[in-house]
Amino acid sequence: MVERENVVKLWEKVEKKLDEELEEIRRKGNKLIPETRLEDILSNGGKLPEEVVEQVRKRGVLIVRNTIPKDEAEKMLDDLMNYITVNNGFPKDPKKVSAI
Repeated sequence: MVERENVVKLWEKVEKKLDEELEEIRRKGNKLIPETRLEDILSNGGKLPEEVVEQVRKRGVLIVRNTIPKDEAEKMLDDLMNYITVNNGFPKDPKKVSAI
């Protein structure tokens, strides 16, 4: 039974930590996702800035801003929308199409 007690205690610790993380997610929402700019990475020898590294380790995700010039990104979006329209990429039922 000692093994079972250890598993239960370990699970209780994990559950407590998950509850804490969920509360932080509820409070901060998308602001929990770390961000940096491409210029910051390039000016740091191609490495993430040190203040971002720990956040990325914790969250497992990173938003890198300013990677594609705005006019190029808008052109890519226009091309995508045109492709979807020409190739009947949207469902016939408008209720199945989420907002873009």
